[in-house]
Amino acid sequence: MKLCPLDSSLTTSIRSFVRRHKLESYTSMLQADVKKTGLIVLGNGNPEDYVTAIIAHHLNGSKCVAFIVKPTYTKEASVNALPEYVSYIRGLSEPANIIFLIDQDDKPVQDVVKSFVEKLREKTSIKKQKIGDRVAHFECEYAGKKLMVKLVVNGMESVDYVKHTIEDYLLEAAIKTSFKEDVENCLKRCGKDPKTTWRCLGKDKQNTVYEKLVKNLEFTGQVFKELFNELKLLAES
Repeated sequence: MKLCPLDSSLTTSIRSFVRRHKLESYTSMLQADVKKTGLIVLGNGNPEDYVTAIIAHHLNGSKCVAFIVKPTYTKEASVNALPEYVSYIRGLSEPANIIFLIDQDDKPVQDVVKSFVEKLREKTSIKKQKIGDRVAHFECEYAGKKLMVKLVVNGMESVDYVKHTIEDYLLEAAIKTSFKEDVENCLKRCGKDPKTTWRCLGKDKQNTVYEKLVKNLEFTGQVFKELFNELKLLAES
């Protein structure tokens, strides 16, 4: 699956990352015969864009394109730009897929989902919903268009951090890439904040972790289980 960014800053970020790691998950051109499969909304930005590019690379056997966007709104409030999102996916077969990727941050995951549902209900008519621990699916209608809205909440409750973000998974990957002592030292220095701890590791160690994820599909699927499964379904839809 290839990603087609819809704003310039995200284009620059993803394009430079895929070039650096020799990925096949970026496109800036939409050919008429290529299937457009849906839209991915990044509720926080980076390194969500890098992780999404790695997973899309592993799904490259599916010749399709997903639009990807980082709105000015963050977290659950990213739902507020739904009218803009729908304009991006005009013409896609219904129900059109939209995946929101949001950090749990310092709130209970149930509160994040509840807030997301409230904001989604303000914008759409929810016909059916299925809510799990960190993944939720909503069959909706907006302006006469049928949508399949999916929510993936980043974070690992099993780790004792002050908040939970996509960096939880990256630190788990770092520990499994022989950086256990480095992660532990950085956690102490950074007050168990996963975002600052990931930055504390430095670019070289980060790139080593990214390279392991790029080279090992099974490892990537284990570390980012929920997101990997949802993007796989998107690529197959």
